Amino acid sequence: MSTNINDLPYTTPTIAPQQQAKLPERDIPRETIQHAVDPQANVQYMPPRPPDYIPPAPSPSNRFDYNKLLEEFRIPILLSLLYFIFQLDSFQALLRKVLPLMFSETGVLTSKGIFLKSGLYGASYYIVTFLMEYFSRP
Repeated sequence: MSTNINDLPYTTPTIAPQQQAKLPERDIPRETIQHAVDPQANVQYMPPRPPDYIPPAPSPSNRFDYNKLLEEFRIPILLSLLYFIFQLDSFQALLRKVLPLMFSETGVLTSKGIFLKSGLYGASYYIVTFLMEYFSRP
């Protein structure tokens, strides 16, 4: 059930347009310039610069940075060390003992042996770099 809004007990009386209050013509402002110009406004105002989020680059120094050199040559040094280890006679003997199917009867690597050795080389590189990254995290 709905009730008409005019039937409600506390309605405000509506004012007819001819009864509405009007300002006399003399009270209506003609000049609006005093509202548009603020005498305290500074037209030359520049907001302050926001802070720099990127710090300035450090000045170049003439001293030699060993950490940068070590970081740059880390992978070649690691690969050279792994290659050296894989070429040692003691490592070859260990492979011959653990995986004899890699070698022929004369002790020479077969094509399967070369393939397995290169796989071991790649896996060892991955493991060493993974461990280096894992232990260098803060």
